[in-house]
Amino acid sequence: MGMKDEILPPSGAPLSTPSERVWSRFLAFLDELPATTRAVFLLHEVFGFGHADIAFVLGIAQDECRDQFERAQARARACRIDDTGRLP
Repeated sequence: MGMKDEILPPSGAPLSTPSERVWSRFLAFLDELPATTRAVFLLHEVFGFGHADIAFVLGIAQDECRDQFERAQARARACRIDDTGRLP
């Protein structure tokens, strides 16, 4: 069971509000990331950790941490809502 399955309505049930659709897509985006990439992204973007601290906590090199973050960031940009309010 992925993270998005814990919060979303049953399969096939419509998401009634724009915020539910955005939240659903965000959870799907996180669920698609490999675990280390997801951790790097969340620690940096949500919790404000620097790459040196994240690398230390996860036991990876700083360069690898930056690479993982850049991959997650590129994927997040690809998931952005377009001008019409729709998700790709």
